[in-house]
Amino acid sequence: MEKFPKLKEYRLKDWLQWIIPVVLCVLVSILTSFHGWIENVYAVKIYPYIALVQRSLTGWLPFSLGDILYLSLALWLIYKSVTTLAAFFRRRITVHKTIRRGFKLARLLMWTYIIFNLVWGWNYYRKGPDAQLNLSVGTYSSSDVKALLDEVIIKLNENRLMISADTALPPKKFSELKDGAVKSYANVSKEFSFLHYSMPSIKRTMYSSFAQYMGFTGYYNPFTGEAQLRTHLPEIMKPFILCHEIGHQVGYAKEFEASFVGYLAAASSDDPYFRYSVYLDLYNSVRTKLVFTGFEEGDTTIIRTVLPEYNKKLDTLVRFDRRKIREYFTRNQTALSEQMSSVVMSMYEQYLKANDQAAGLKSYDDVVSLLIAYKRKYGRI
Repeated sequence: MEKFPKLKEYRLKDWLQWIIPVVLCVLVSILTSFHGWIENVYAVKIYPYIALVQRSLTGWLPFSLGDILYLSLALWLIYKSVTTLAAFFRRRITVHKTIRRGFKLARLLMWTYIIFNLVWGWNYYRKGPDAQLNLSVGTYSSSDVKALLDEVIIKLNENRLMISADTALPPKKFSELKDGAVKSYANVSKEFSFLHYSMPSIKRTMYSSFAQYMGFTGYYNPFTGEAQLRTHLPEIMKPFILCHEIGHQVGYAKEFEASFVGYLAAASSDDPYFRYSVYLDLYNSVRTKLVFTGFEEGDTTIIRTVLPEYNKKLDTLVRFDRRKIREYFTRNQTALSEQMSSVVMSMYEQYLKANDQAAGLKSYDDVVSLLIAYKRKYGRI
């Protein structure tokens, strides 16, 4: 019969393998409640240097190190699963070995949790750009959202005409998109110094072909500090996606905060292509928020009557661009991609809720709250 080691057989080294990660996990978890310390010490004084080191190490690489790490992890998990199943069918798995493997997995998950928070995750619990800009984010009505939507439409129309009077939007190379995003942050940092961005690490993800099955347009890798862009997308979407992912790089973990600082950057760009991209994205967010706000106020006709009126205010070129984007996603949607995307997004929603974003995927549209508060203070968007 299999014997387990007695307590006295454990050496100090064996105990420390458990004591250290357990204690650190507890400390990391406790510190998430100290929002002031995270904002004033970690987010402002510690994280920028961590991020700078990460980007210095990965920015020069012509490929995405983060993609390779995730691929390696996936292959390792497949290998472990196959070998475990093989051992099970050969009856080579014992209770002792199963428990040992469970303990190793638990330690691995604890260290992943610790490292994730130390290198980036604590940013989920910072006070955010509203505190840095002294914005009064409070309640607002559908009238406020409508006023914001009107301004977004004005910006959309004027920037679209600055780009081209033709239906075809000029394509941009990946290098031009990177340079444009970096310049956008250089511009906005002149007014808001806390958005300073240097040593860029911006990559094309190797998973672009499979992204429709996973439901993402870009992502930030907290372990390598790289901002990833899905390249198989309508071109006009890419500038804002890059600015959003750089928002994660500069320390804004929550999705709506990254969208807000991405908006500040893209709207400050000298290139109307970048400005048009951000207002095109904001139009969708503000429309969605208007629907929810209207329903909360008891207006059940908002979809049937109000939204079509706003759609008519869009320039014909803007409507054309929006239709081409919808056609792109419809054309690339299959039953399999829809199902897989739904599963991945459900998992991501739980991830967001576990990291101080109770609204889950709906938190993306919380950028509207920041925009309204910003408009009230600065009188512009």
